[in-house]
Amino acid sequence: MEGQKFNRLTAVTREKKDKHQRWLWRFRCECGNEIVALLSTVKSGHTKSCGCYKTERTKKRWADYRETVLDQYEVDANGCWIWSGSKNQDGYGNVGIKGKSERAHRAAYRKWKGPIPKGMVVMHTCDNPSCINPDHLQLGTQQENIEDMRVKGRRKGSNVGEDNAAAKVTADDVREIRSRYASESVSQQALADEYGITQTVVSQIILRRTWTHVDD
Repeated sequence: MEGQKFNRLTAVTREKKDKHQRWLWRFRCECGNEIVALLSTVKSGHTKSCGCYKTERTKKRWADYRETVLDQYEVDANGCWIWSGSKNQDGYGNVGIKGKSERAHRAAYRKWKGPIPKGMVVMHTCDNPSCINPDHLQLGTQQENIEDMRVKGRRKGSNVGEDNAAAKVTADDVREIRSRYASESVSQQALADEYGITQTVVSQIILRRTWTHVDD
């Protein structure tokens, strides 16, 4: 038996009998791990590996599921991928991954852009909560997210632009930020520090993803 291979397992040596007088053997898996298992279960194919085969199948199954479930969207005129599955009352998509409910845009970020560090949130640069386009998603802190919502007037009960009492900049400030960034060697962070806002908000102003109603 030594040296014989069964699926991913190669027999190394006979160990002992179990309490039912069945032979246990030591096997070396293709991944390098060793296990002790019943010879009968290995020969029958019931035990194919040290456990790595099952793990790989599970990961692939969930990866395939994630690929399929995140295909539920339609592209609108603004390039947003509008989630067509279940949504909450605020328009955020809901998706079930591994038996747990998750926001669709967070699942989309993980799928196309990578892990979400602890303490970070996924923000929409397009201001469309139903969008899962990875190009419209970026990481930020919760404080940056709150600031972004305030400036854009997206918090419940708030208004847009200067009509929003929580806004930290005016329309004139917005024009000046855009003009100075275009003509001066000034960084977004320097502008953020000067106007008392975050670099993320400055970026949104410059890219005209917020304060879109203000002309230069």
